[in-house]
This record gives sequence, structure tokens and C-alpha cells, in this order.
Amino acid sequence: MEVVVRESRLGGVGLPPGELGIPLEVTSRHAAHIRVLGYGPDGCYEFETEKADEALNRIGEKPVTWVQVTGICQVGIIQEIGRRLNIHPLALEDVATTWGRSKLQDYGEQLFVVGKAAVLDAAAKRLSIEQVSMVVGANYVVSFQETESPLFDPVEERVLDPQRIIRKKGPGYLLYALLDTLVDHLLASIDAVEEEIIEMEDGVLDKQHSLDIQAIYRHKRAVLMLSRIASPMQELAKRIETLDSDLVPDSLDYFFRDLADHSTRAAERIAHARAVLQNLQEYYHIEGDHRNNDVMRVLTVIATIFIPMTFVVGVYGMNFNPAASHWNMPELNEPYGYPIVMVAMALYAVIMLVFFKRKKWM
Repeated sequence: MEVVVRESRLGGVGLPPGELGIPLEVTSRHAAHIRVLGYGPDGCYEFETEKADEALNRIGEKPVTWVQVTGICQVGIIQEIGRRLNIHPLALEDVATTWGRSKLQDYGEQLFVVGKAAVLDAAAKRLSIEQVSMVVGANYVVSFQETESPLFDPVEERVLDPQRIIRKKGPGYLLYALLDTLVDHLLASIDAVEEEIIEMEDGVLDKQHSLDIQAIYRHKRAVLMLSRIASPMQELAKRIETLDSDLVPDSLDYFFRDLADHSTRAAERIAHARAVLQNLQEYYHIEGDHRNNDVMRVLTVIATIFIPMTFVVGVYGMNFNPAASHWNMPELNEPYGYPIVMVAMALYAVIMLVFFKRKKWM
């Protein structure tokens, strides 16, 4: 399984904290795109734009306004949103620099949340990791995505359905819905990785095929990246659950507690997958050592049989003249000397093979 990590870095060594520099590594090359959904019990609206002013001017028309910004390569748009909503400069820096970990920062009138999304393409066996940043205010949520992947399409469908509970809730519940979607994607990715690991494990148990060490290391990398998502997400959900803020009322504690439980389950499954991969890796090395031992055993048997034969042939190959002394080899003049020696050596080989077989060395 291929793992793709999208990281955008804003350059400028020595820049003041919170100052956005020029993009050094940008995986999202297209212009930033903004989608706005305003909703409440009495209805909703949606529209798309590429201008931050048009999107932010609609905040307040409905009880909740969700501003989705996809493509964070446009520093100017991020700065404009930060200026209009009075977002802390350090939060803007975290939005643009996507190599951080999941976290929560309480700025009083705003909450800043960073999450990681594991987007699985099952057909291509491709796991993409991207960052999602969210700013939660009294009547709005602004989310920043690196790409236009349909990550939050299920949440949009719920917002557009007048019968769903999300239409009656505030921005805190929308934050929960977005984080819950990230955890659902994480669990789906873990399911896919676990399924492939189980196939490798079953293949070993059934002896259908040998292990592929490269596949093991690819899966270990995928599991490592997923673990870097699950553990911080677990901490994030627990912290939001205990957060004392009007933006996340106490009525949502049960939801975030459930989110923390799902994150914990994801972390446990990742730990189990990592243990299985470690066992498969050890089995691969043990299997290699076993094959080497088998080869060495066969070579040892062959050497044990042929070394005495080589000694006999070498002795009789010295060709001393038997007439020169009675101490020389009288067998050289035997008319049946050659077949006798050949039969003796063959009989020795058979005896040694039977001996090795009974000792179960072969």
C-alpha cells in the first residue's frame, strides 16, 4: 500500500512567530476554493466563491455558517480570513504549515482545532494523509483542507437534510461531526490495512505463498502514519470533552466521549496491526534462517559422504610402484581392485544415507 503525505511548508528561516512566508512545498497547486453552507432549523443555503469577502459577509445570516476553504496555497486568502475573523497569527501559521500534529487551542472566543485525515483509495491501494484545520466561533466554523477531496461530503448531506439533528445544533456539534468524520476515515483505512495484513498472515499459515518483505515494510509505514493520527486524535477528543467553553456546551460531552472511545479503538487496532507485522517480519527472517540451515544440512551431508571417498581416491592416486618395495600398495595389481573400491565407496555412501535418515538429519 502506497502512503502519500501531503505537507505544505511556508518558508523563511527566522521569520517572526505567526508570520506567513512564501510557500516552499505546496502539494495543492490550484487556486483556493471556498464553499459556504449556512443553516439552521428554518432552512439553509449554499454557494461557492473564490473571494474570502463574499464568504465571510454571509456569516450571521443563519445560526451556523460553515466556510470550507480547500487549497491552502493562497497565503493572501488565509491572511484575509484571519484578519476578518481576528484569528490568532499562530493559528494561521499552523493552517498554512501542515506538518503539525492534531491539537486543540482555546483562544477564548474561538477554538482552533487541527486534525489529520487518512483518505483511502482502495482501488489504487493508496493511502493519503492530509491536514484539516478548523476555527470555531460563536456562529461559524471555518475549515481548511489541503485538497478538494470529498472528505466531508457525508456531513454536507446531513446539513442539507432538514430532518437531521445537525440542523438544530450549533457550531460545537458541527465540530464534532467533522472530527467524527475524520475518525471514520481513519477506521476505514485501518480496516483496509488490517485486511491486507490478515491475507498475508493467512497465506503464511496455509503455506500458500512466501512472505514479501517489501510488502511488510510498506504496511509498517502505513501503520506508522495511521498511529501518528490516532494517538493525537484520542488526546484531542478527551481534551474537548473536558473543555470549559461556551462554544462546546456540556450537552456535547457524550458525543466527544464517544469520539474519544472510537479514537481509542483505532489506536488499539493500530497497535495490534503493528504487532502482527512485527511477527511477520520476524517469521520472514526465521524462515530465511531455516532455509539457510536446510541448505547447510544438505551440503554437510554431501561433504560427509564424499570426503572419505575423496581420501580413498587420493590415496590410490599416488601411483607408487608396487615392485619397488613390499610396503607399497599391493591392491594396485589386483584384477578386481577397481570394482571392489567402487563398490566399497557406494556401500559406504548408502550406509551413511541410512544413518542420516534414521537420525532425521535429512
